[in-house]
Amino acid sequence: MSYQERDFQTDFNKWCKHFIDFSAVFELKASKSNSLPFNSLKEHQANALYACKNNKIVWKIPDAGFQNPFDSFVLKEVHAYVVVMFNTKSDDFYMIPIENWTKEAESSERKSITKEKAQEIGVPCSLHRGIKNKDSLNFETEKAKRWTAKPSTQNVHPSSLVQN
Repeated sequence: MSYQERDFQTDFNKWCKHFIDFSAVFELKASKSNSLPFNSLKEHQANALYACKNNKIVWKIPDAGFQNPFDSFVLKEVHAYVVVMFNTKSDDFYMIPIENWTKEAESSERKSITKEKAQEIGVPCSLHRGIKNKDSLNFETEKAKRWTAKPSTQNVHPSSLVQN
């Protein structure tokens, strides 16, 4: 049996418990190669990510015979990512802010995002080592000069990085 998106989801949730200390929404994608078609992010998924980031979304958790933590929730103006794992034999993945994903999809001559491009416009991470490039949090580094911080009253973290 091969490592698939559902396996990545389980591992990613465990990873978030250790490394994410802010509210955010994530759409996970897994590819067996070093590229992923832009159209793998469906329109309704992109719309939901943007709704959570720029406005709010109210969601009822379905009663499906499981013990749910609560019945519904509201997410308002939270960080939104497309999270991509290329070559599912690796522990590496990339947290790409939704606006960076959209800009790349609209401007790229390709119909897919490559691992190299994801590393450039997203935050490299690893299931076993956390956030790989701590420099992405430091605006004084050469790589970080391509990024600008959005206004925030919180500490700067990967989700506040938006490509120019």
